[in-house]
Amino acid sequence: MSDKPDNWKATVYIIGGGIGLAIGMLTAYLYTRTAEEARPGQPPAKINTGDAFRVGMTALGLVRQVSELASKK
Repeated sequence: MSDKPDNWKATVYIIGGGIGLAIGMLTAYLYTRTAEEARPGQPPAKINTGDAFRVGMTALGLVRQVSELASKK
């Protein structure tokens, strides 16, 4: 048996994880920078449920679009 059919999966996981890490770190940096500019010396305002839900739904939409890329012929 050959390991080649499963090798592409590991590559996709590693690349996807790296991209996710980079985007997450950039997002955290931008969030903290914006919070510091808006309220110097104070913690950021609490995120309300509606905003968190809206961001979550947007993230799910992005995940769905990426997963559909694999089904193109």
